[in-house]
Amino acid sequence: MNPAATNERARRISIAFINWAHAIDHYVMLILATVVIELATVYDWTFAELIALGTPSFIAFGVFSLPAGWLGDRWSRRNMMTLFYLGCGCSLAIAAASPDLITLAGALSLLGVFAAIYHPVGTAMLIEQATSRGRSLAFNGVCGNLGVALAAGITAVLVYGLGWRGAFYVPAAICLATGAVYPWWCPMTVTRVPGACPRPRWRSHHGSRPRWSACSS
Repeated sequence: MNPAATNERARRISIAFINWAHAIDHYVMLILATVVIELATVYDWTFAELIALGTPSFIAFGVFSLPAGWLGDRWSRRNMMTLFYLGCGCSLAIAAASPDLITLAGALSLLGVFAAIYHPVGTAMLIEQATSRGRSLAFNGVCGNLGVALAAGITAVLVYGLGWRGAFYVPAAICLATGAVYPWWCPMTVTRVPGACPRPRWRSHHGSRPRWSACSS
């Protein structure tokens, strides 16, 4: 296989993992919203009290996107996506094994930290690697919305068949399995497509002060 074909295959696989991550990202953040139905019976708490347990996770989901984006730019986006999968998987496993609601709240907060990686890192990777950026972003948005749409139904089925702990264990296993194979399927940085702009550049024209050089898209 020639280098161009190899890079194209690697690019498509990478984008597939990015889209899958978007669906997972929104799915895992909404598990609690359905699990509270059984938790209310098990722990005799009100829905309002149980839903409040997820508040720190959504705060972390927003706040930790800042350091995640910083690390993605200065370390490795691919490695950050590996951390996303493995971190979400471990957090969900801790949530499933939680002996009490306080531990569950802590596990969900940790989940928010790792789930925050996706948007600043995954979206940047998608824009960098996609050739038809508008279409790729649209499909990526569909994947994220499917995660939102399916979260309640799938979680309800898991709660019915496996209990509330199973509703966390199953996606935990999926995230960990994905995190294990992701580095193997995406072992190297994909070559940037024409028109991609990895870093801002400055240039000077005829001794004038430096001016911003934009990339073509």
